[in-house]
Amino acid sequence: MRAEIQRRIDQGENEDTILAGLIQKYGPTVLSAPPTRGFFLSAWILPFVALIIGAAIIALYLKKKQPPPTPSKSEGKPVPTIKTDDLDRLLREIDQ
Repeated sequence: MRAEIQRRIDQGENEDTILAGLIQKYGPTVLSAPPTRGFFLSAWILPFVALIIGAAIIALYLKKKQPPPTPSKSEGKPVPTIKTDDLDRLLREIDQ
């Protein structure tokens, strides 16, 4: 392939003509990077999509495996309520 490219350069063909001839002869796989059009666009997009999906799956897995939070000392205990009559009586006793 290198010899063919060098022969075309020696014949005076420009880069675009040589590249188009190679693509026509060998197909788009001859390119070092796929074109950014048509079906080949998926070769550029799909790796990033797969990376994002993989990261989301790992994040969900780790979140599911995380142990439940331990309740603090104040959680779970009922809050005492004071009736108005009891509060009045308590305040009177404190004042004495």
